[in-house]
Amino acid sequence: MVISSDVKPSKYDFVYFIDENGFKVMGYVESVRSRPLLYSELPWNVATEVPINEKTTVTVARVRIVSEGTPRVGSWVYRASDSDVASLYAVPSNRALHVGFLASRPTVPIHLDLNALSRHLAIIAATGSGKTWTTIVLIEELLKKGATILVLDPHGEYARIRENVEEVGGSCLVLKAHSDQEGDVTYSIDLKSVDSDELAFVMGIPKNASRLRALLSSIREIAKEMYFQTKDPQWMNLEKLKELLSLTLEAANLSSHKQLQALFSSRNINVHENLVKRVWASIAKNAEVIYGLLKYVEELDRLGIYGTSSIPIGAFLRPSTVTVFNLSGIREEVQVHLVYNILKRIFNARVRHLRRLKGEKYPYPIEVIVEEAHRFAPPPSEGSPWTTSMIKRIASEGRKFGVFLTVITQRPSRVDQTVLSQCQSQIILRIVNPKDQQVVIESSEELGAALASDLPSLKPGMAMIVGPVVPKPALVRIRERKLEYGGGDLDLALEWSKAILTKERLMEIEEALRKLDLETVASVLKRPVTREDLEKAKGILVSERVYLDPRRNAVVFEECSVDLSELQSDCPEESYVIAAMLEAKIRGINGELRTIK
Repeated sequence: MVISSDVKPSKYDFVYFIDENGFKVMGYVESVRSRPLLYSELPWNVATEVPINEKTTVTVARVRIVSEGTPRVGSWVYRASDSDVASLYAVPSNRALHVGFLASRPTVPIHLDLNALSRHLAIIAATGSGKTWTTIVLIEELLKKGATILVLDPHGEYARIRENVEEVGGSCLVLKAHSDQEGDVTYSIDLKSVDSDELAFVMGIPKNASRLRALLSSIREIAKEMYFQTKDPQWMNLEKLKELLSLTLEAANLSSHKQLQALFSSRNINVHENLVKRVWASIAKNAEVIYGLLKYVEELDRLGIYGTSSIPIGAFLRPSTVTVFNLSGIREEVQVHLVYNILKRIFNARVRHLRRLKGEKYPYPIEVIVEEAHRFAPPPSEGSPWTTSMIKRIASEGRKFGVFLTVITQRPSRVDQTVLSQCQSQIILRIVNPKDQQVVIESSEELGAALASDLPSLKPGMAMIVGPVVPKPALVRIRERKLEYGGGDLDLALEWSKAILTKERLMEIEEALRKLDLETVASVLKRPVTREDLEKAKGILVSERVYLDPRRNAVVFEECSVDLSELQSDCPEESYVIAAMLEAKIRGINGELRTIK
């Protein structure tokens, strides 16, 4: 269309023309440019409206029509009203997830269609473009609809949701994999359901370590046989595995598998001769393989994840609840196995519920949000962890059983393309890498080259949304969120300004340290003062908030305090006493705080 000089439509703004039946035909502006115009280019009915000469330039826009109709040459084009545009993106309220506003029309809200999530969703963006923010907004909206949500969180960024989740009428539960992590409930894996290949993968045993893997398989078969005989599940735990390996060590000086079987029998381990032969074949030439496997088993046992029972699904999945699986601080192989295990259980629970089969069930559809999807579903060229097959199965079959995926990644080129192509809807924020851009174009039926060309220039918080999740493709400014999350970009100016203050604080502490009577400190500690004691005290004063409480005559730290009168404390380390004495020196206090006004 040729644009009047007093009109400045923006890219992606909406316009319409009236077709021959009197209906409005809507479209959005794909591109705008100015160029010279020749009189001969214009139809007569347009030329009469456009005064031109040899210096005339015009603004020409390319419009992509989004509703039925074809314009006639000479048709007048008008800017659409906000109400016209809003009707174009209308979603029934019972299915509407409010995620933001149309970039070209800030008063027009954009809603995702809840039912379209059954065809899976991908959220794709470069680091710092707003993908986690967008995911939080999606979680808020899903909680309002009563959804059951599971977030697979490799970095522990989503645990803070629970701080204010009540504001959106939902609940949050944080699963953790070991006691040192932040979380509400510890997830465990029942070893009775784990085969030897899975266990070898989790332990990190190399694929070419054939003797180690053979010994692990044989010992576990013996444990399984004893479990079937005795019905005692403890035979399947890692402690029993270590006991069996320690017993096998005693066979290092034996000369045949018959003697090994006799050794087992002496400990009431009566198993088939073929199993004993398999163990003997692994250890006969070199008993060092037993020590090697013991090391792997002990390392796995320290994690505290593997036992002979698992937490019921109903204990961590609930309606109107987001369950965050905190996987931070766990090595990659274990992360992969935890994700594989929980996805397998969830998928099977939904299949059993719908088909009325025996076993663990869950009665409601589940939205699974997979952060850092390239970790758990990489392309075949990067290897295939256990999770890839499970995620591919959910992507292809999950719709039938009510298990839906939201796949999140900053590197779509490193995600299995079968998984990505099954995500029929996409929320795409800024993407810079050309390879990633191309992958996104190829995986989306609605994202053409014209839309894709703008992906590198999108500002943080701006997203292109395409697919059945929206009535029409939309450039959206993601709305403000309510829930908290960790991660995000650091404000370097703020953080380094804090560092300057810390440097000044350290200078104060060093000055106080020079004035401190170390003999007095030693008498309080009843031992010599070490350099480590002093460094710890300095670290406490730099890293913790400290204040004085004259009523108690105490120096108070974040979780404990030191009485200056008696130099007694309820703190976990003696270094806090030194820190309190240093703080008193810094503030020029000698003795009683009660004398301070």
